[in-house]
Amino acid sequence: MKRNLLLLLGIGIGILATSQAYAQQQTLFSNQGITSVGGYGGPLLQFSTLNGRSATYSGGFGGMILNKSITIGGGGMSLTSEAPVAEAISLNVDEALDYSVELGGLYLGYSFFSDRVIHPEFTLLAGGGRVSQRNQFGDEYGASDVAMIIPGAEITMNVTSFFRLSLGANYRWVTGSDTPGLSDAQLSRPGGYASFKFGFFGWD
Repeated sequence: MKRNLLLLLGIGIGILATSQAYAQQQTLFSNQGITSVGGYGGPLLQFSTLNGRSATYSGGFGGMILNKSITIGGGGMSLTSEAPVAEAISLNVDEALDYSVELGGLYLGYSFFSDRVIHPEFTLLAGGGRVSQRNQFGDEYGASDVAMIIPGAEITMNVTSFFRLSLGANYRWVTGSDTPGLSDAQLSRPGGYASFKFGFFGWD
């Protein structure tokens, strides 16, 4: 698991390093350190698949913005749509079980041309979580602690000075699951998302 986590983190860092390299090329002759600080937070809706069924995740995230471009913060999401466990792999056949997926960790982002009404941004959520089969009372069966990394790309619209709407796509890599019906391959899926950002995005 540690080896897989290091590989996943390496991929994520490589993606962000590419963004940072581009930023350095654009500011090589105007490097003035931190010139602007802001912050935001808001809800997130993620749409993906799980075991051949559509799956919806909801959560939230937020962070500090430096120079109107670099975001450092945290975030998380959990599976909110129904995901029933088949009786053949249920760890408690005496009651109906659903799959539970909870993920969270460090959130990083890099935004290009953030003062423009519509602009691109690259994101990374890296950390861990917990997956299991769960009954309606919250009792868990076969729970696994997992590591995950989710790189993404989005288009952001500046709706008002304090609200931004982002639509994006990402890929969820998960490793470490031993929960029946929730293998690493079943949890690692592409997805699309919408995020709603409320806050102060920096000054000129």
